[in-house]
Amino acid sequence: MDDLVGTNGTRKRGAGPTGKMKQLFEAASRLPRSQQQKITALLEPFIAHHAQR
Repeated sequence: MDDLVGTNGTRKRGAGPTGKMKQLFEAASRLPRSQQQKITALLEPFIAHHAQR
């Protein structure tokens, strides 16, 4: 039956609680551009360091 419907038994993830980082980034996206740039300047070195591993 799944083959006919095309679901293959896979399920989509439900809409669960929003993660802390997503909430923070959404809030940061509403800040003035100058404040967003400060956050970016703080986060980029951490992300770059982790990417090098």
